[in-house]
Amino acid sequence: MLTKTPPEDIKQHILPVVYNALDAESSQVQ
Repeated sequence: MLTKTPPEDIKQHILPVVYNALDAESSQVQ
């Protein structure tokens, strides 16, 4: 799946997910 996806697409799809996860964790801590 990831091997067939261009690096640019991976960044566009995964980065938002990672940032959302980090925001969720930081908001839960606060």
